[in-house]
Amino acid sequence: MTPEQAAEFAALPGAADAVAVRRWDEEAKDPDAVTPPFEHFLPLLTALLRG
Repeated sequence: MTPEQAAEFAALPGAADAVAVRRWDEEAKDPDAVTPPFEHFLPLLTALLRG
């Protein structure tokens, strides 16, 4: 991106969230990454299901 294009993108609603998702996507491609077990995510998942 040119500096002008980057500035236009940064001004868009949700631009920061889009960049965060892109970074997470890149990090998820590491085959040697250590991830927590399912139980680590269970409280978050339960809370999300309860709304």
